[in-house]
Amino acid sequence: MTDIHTPWVETRVVMGKGQKGVCEALEEMRQALPFPLRGIDSDNGSEFSHHPLQGDCQDRKIQFTRGRPYKKDDNAHIEQKNWTHVRRVLGYERDDSPAALEAIQDLYRHELRLFQNFFLPSLKLPRKVRVGSRRKRLYPAPQTPWPPRWPPGSSRESSRAGEAASLARPFRALSDHSEKVGSHLATGFPLAALPKPAIHSFHGLPQKEKRTKKERENDDDG
Repeated sequence: MTDIHTPWVETRVVMGKGQKGVCEALEEMRQALPFPLRGIDSDNGSEFSHHPLQGDCQDRKIQFTRGRPYKKDDNAHIEQKNWTHVRRVLGYERDDSPAALEAIQDLYRHELRLFQNFFLPSLKLPRKVRVGSRRKRLYPAPQTPWPPRWPPGSSRESSRAGEAASLARPFRALSDHSEKVGSHLATGFPLAALPKPAIHSFHGLPQKEKRTKKERENDDDG
């Protein structure tokens, strides 16, 4: 879950696409947000297209919308986090063991959540200007989701200040949890210590040998 304005991120891992698991994960993320949840804009996946979720949003006065089919750009704010907040940490391998789910969930709820929202800056594109025949993007200085972009007087803002002060060992904890998660993955590829990217299995595939133009011409002549 990514907030467009801040951009605060909440992540949870779910085993499968069942209605119950998805609804419980969304409810947990809603309660963890440092501001009220006003709306959800999801893709057209089957995990979001069911009556329990829509009914829950109606009961809580949460606007629920969906993007167009086969249009990833409709969810660009969440799609861009797939690498920086998920794949960079966990890689592309999948695991279905309860031990791995518990370890990843603990990482998402605690150290990784605080690291990404309190210490990981991000850029937002506020506007573009035309310079001659080109468009120039104007970016402000990178900011962390907490607290510069929060609207003044946001609810629960002061209560979250203590979370940053409690991170006496953020990177050590992240490294310990990464090893803990990696030990449970059946693929055997351990997680790299944040903020370095993980080494994924496809990186080890044999690469096509690069040859010079002269070597290719000699092969053709032979």
